[in-house]
Amino acid sequence: MNKDNTIEQLLPDDVIQYQKFKKRLNYNKIIPMVGFKPHSKQKEIIDVIQEGNFEVMSLTCGRRFGKTFVISFIGGAELAVPYASVLLMTPTFSNASVMYNEIEKYVKKIGIKIVKKDTKTLTFETELGSTIFVVTPKSVSNALGRKFSLVVFDESQDIPDIVGLWENYIQPAQADYGNDEETGMAVSKTIFIGTARDEENEMYTIIKRSKQKKYKDKYINFTYPTAANPYIPKSFLENKKRVLDPVTFGREYEGKWSKSNKEVVYYSFDRNKHVLPHKEIISKINSNGTFICGIDVGYRDNTAYLIAYVEPFTGIIYVLAEYKESNQSSGYHIEQFKNIESKFTHNEPIRYCDPSAAQLIEDWIVDYNFVVQAGYNAVNDGVKIINGKFYHNKLFISDNCEELVDQIEEMRWKDDKNDVARTKKYKHYDLAFASFRYLIASWEKANSFEITKV
Repeated sequence: MNKDNTIEQLLPDDVIQYQKFKKRLNYNKIIPMVGFKPHSKQKEIIDVIQEGNFEVMSLTCGRRFGKTFVISFIGGAELAVPYASVLLMTPTFSNASVMYNEIEKYVKKIGIKIVKKDTKTLTFETELGSTIFVVTPKSVSNALGRKFSLVVFDESQDIPDIVGLWENYIQPAQADYGNDEETGMAVSKTIFIGTARDEENEMYTIIKRSKQKKYKDKYINFTYPTAANPYIPKSFLENKKRVLDPVTFGREYEGKWSKSNKEVVYYSFDRNKHVLPHKEIISKINSNGTFICGIDVGYRDNTAYLIAYVEPFTGIIYVLAEYKESNQSSGYHIEQFKNIESKFTHNEPIRYCDPSAAQLIEDWIVDYNFVVQAGYNAVNDGVKIINGKFYHNKLFISDNCEELVDQIEEMRWKDDKNDVARTKKYKHYDLAFASFRYLIASWEKANSFEITKV
């Protein structure tokens, strides 16, 4: 019995057709067809995928390396194969839209017609019977009963339980495409792409497998810094390095996984360096500076408030005073806020509040003539901004703010990195989490101190 007959007995007709045509797929011929001009490191990735001597590839890339575009090209080329099936998993559907749109663009440029499309679920089918299907961790069960010739995990570092989701829900659906007769490798390939984090992150589990004897023949790993993209100006990276702390810069732009901050939220903070005597800070205040406030509203939980002074020309921020209290009316809180503000300035400060409290912001303006604006509430980005400010000695705290300092030192991430773990000491980190981020990150974003979302 020859190989073809063996394959035909074991595999469905559509998979047999896929395997035959996939062997003829040549990325180098498709590149000029779609007008894609990969830089040298993107081409390196394409060449490795063309060879196919792996089952699982992990790519750690610095921001703006161009990972989305090179993997989108691979996805588009995959759908040029009859009966191919691409699965794209991202943390949310909004994350998936860029890559999905790029893949669709490449499919059309190759000259393949799309015969069915659902923009709500981000799926489409081509005239060749090839399909793309998008899932998130919450919708991964929708992948059951399907089969996939290529699986891509985008922003892998932000997908919780990524190994469990892959092994329990997706790998069985990849097995339907069988193994390559020559290499023995699984025909269906898996690509994890993401940005470096701490080594406790689950994506790092996949990366470590490429170094283990059990997996080394099937798992491969590549790391590319942002600087590998020749189209990124050096000034861009120099600006980022001036603003961000080394750990964040290393992860976001150099692809460096690290242990240095593990679970600590504000790892750049040093009490001996960043806490100053109140009198010393007061001596720096002059009429050319700006006062800013951060407010996190609660009732049973504390309403927390911080006021800070921004030094002119240098942009250095000095946190002056803290306040938190629960089970009080808005009128009571606002009276306390105004009393604190009057100790430092007779002018109206710029106040930032939880952006989800839109009605409360309006009520405070109308009922109390207390002007507040919506703050910037991207958690991870806000924390990065604050760590960068601490590292570059652009943020200091008065020794009067004892609880803020205590909370900064105590605060640890939960496993999901989007919230902080509670302790017996602090059920909520009222001062150091939301109100502190509103105070610092909102001002920085509004005034463009070389901060862009990373």
